[in-house]
Amino acid sequence: YSLVETSTQLIPVYAWVGEVVSTQLRKFWTPRWITFRDIAGASYTVRSRDIRSVMGTSPEVRATVRAFYRAREREHEEDQPW
Repeated sequence: YSLVETSTQLIPVYAWVGEVVSTQLRKFWTPRWITFRDIAGASYTVRSRDIRSVMGTSPEVRATVRAFYRAREREHEEDQPW
């Protein structure tokens, strides 16, 4: 899946929807509003200028990110003075 990051939230969408949103944002005449559906089927209509990024993801990438945050949390706990 992909994540559409707006100024207020991260919206999980199917990979093909993320590609459609990216294509809309790359157009010379970018539309003012972009409408798409998330993976649960909810419809979003967002101002194109409020979309900060469209991030693709894969199981391998998500596993790596989870491992990073777990290691970071362990280091944080070990560094506590108590």
